[in-house]
Amino acid sequence: MPRLSAKVIAKGYRDVISAIQRMEKIEKFDMFKFLEEYRRFPCLWKKNHPDFRDRAKRNRAEEQLLPISGISSVNEMRKKIRNIRCTYNQELSKIRRSMGSGSSELYTPKLIWFAYAHNFLGENIEEADSETNSTLPEYDTMEKQDCILSTTENIQERTEDGPTLPPTIPWGTLPKSRKRRATKSRRVKSKHKIMDSIADALKQVLVQGDTSENEFTVFGKHIATQLQCLPLEEAINLQGEIQALVTSTRLRCIQNANYTSFK
Repeated sequence: MPRLSAKVIAKGYRDVISAIQRMEKIEKFDMFKFLEEYRRFPCLWKKNHPDFRDRAKRNRAEEQLLPISGISSVNEMRKKIRNIRCTYNQELSKIRRSMGSGSSELYTPKLIWFAYAHNFLGENIEEADSETNSTLPEYDTMEKQDCILSTTENIQERTEDGPTLPPTIPWGTLPKSRKRRATKSRRVKSKHKIMDSIADALKQVLVQGDTSENEFTVFGKHIATQLQCLPLEEAINLQGEIQALVTSTRLRCIQNANYTSFK
């Protein structure tokens, strides 16, 4: 059996180390923290923002977001943002399709970060219906090309205690939106209908799960999700306050029970 040269062994070693480092970056990426910071720069996501079309201001915003994100480069961060927006938009498309499928079951997103992202990305729903040409064609084209997400993405970013989502649908296979012809009142009604359906889907996400769940376990998960959206120090302080309140209430109940037993 031929022996491998030191050069080949060294290259293989570097490849392994590089792969491990890439996996560590994926595992350390905090989706909720990133969305929280991303939200602070509306020129990067809000299509009717006055600076959304200003490439120079968008570049400056990306430079500020990059060190906070923990991502290695602006290009990698742009790819991450495109993946997030693409996945979010496809979840909305699935909700819409389930509304028109005639089925009584409404599609419920399995993304653990969908509800938080919808709090601000949902502002683009009406603008998306009225747009015919992208004001940033190179950005829009790259976003569509990256719509098929890599299977190496962190599963925790995509589902919560559920199966891995199937490969996302390429943009070319999605039904093309019709040209805007409806009156303003019809557009408003349509938007409200979509928002109501999304709200129903989010409610189902909260109540679905193991049959042993009850209102308290669902509430606990809801609080946990909100804590994850806060800065770490604030979350720890708030967690302590919640625990202190629960502890004092339990002690009071125990003392009352002991007092009653002595009567």
